[in-house]
Amino acid sequence: MSQKKQEFMKRKNKKTGGNRVVIGVLIVLIVFAVGAYIKMSGDAPSEVRWEGGDYNFGQAVDYSGKILTQESIELTVEDGKAIIPLDYVTENEFIYTEYDKDDFSLPLMSYISPTGRLVTAISFCEPCRSQSFHIKGEEIICDSCNTKWDLATLDGISGGCLNYPPEEIDYQVDDGNIVISENDIRSWIPRD
Repeated sequence: MSQKKQEFMKRKNKKTGGNRVVIGVLIVLIVFAVGAYIKMSGDAPSEVRWEGGDYNFGQAVDYSGKILTQESIELTVEDGKAIIPLDYVTENEFIYTEYDKDDFSLPLMSYISPTGRLVTAISFCEPCRSQSFHIKGEEIICDSCNTKWDLATLDGISGGCLNYPPEEIDYQVDDGNIVISENDIRSWIPRD
């Protein structure tokens, strides 16, 4: 083989080898970008750990044209139970309280859904870490990120934290009080 042909072949091999590296890096970056997009878009459904409760007031509630902010109330904790008087919810429509015991704190909310069902949930939007919400019409809205969920179903409507609505927690209604197990409260951890 002539010397010129050998030099030509060396240059050709160098270009091909370099192109393979660039193409490989681009493929890795594309795969990473697609994975990050899927993770950030929140296509995975949020995990349901509690069912909430089924107490129903027996009549629909119309929030049309209303804007409700959370009314702060004191929480009573006794005998392993967190207790919220049901009257506080019926009088204030949308309440906020906080379980705070033995260096463990967890914000809670309660309201009556448009179908008349009592909803008691963790008052926390995990991605943006907000504990504050308001109700506007048929939506519950995070005060920090402005994500909106359907008030009756807590299904995401719009915003960045769609798969992280306030998480319902199991409760019972007993003798005019909403009763939540202290063990359920203390076992709560943010969703992934």
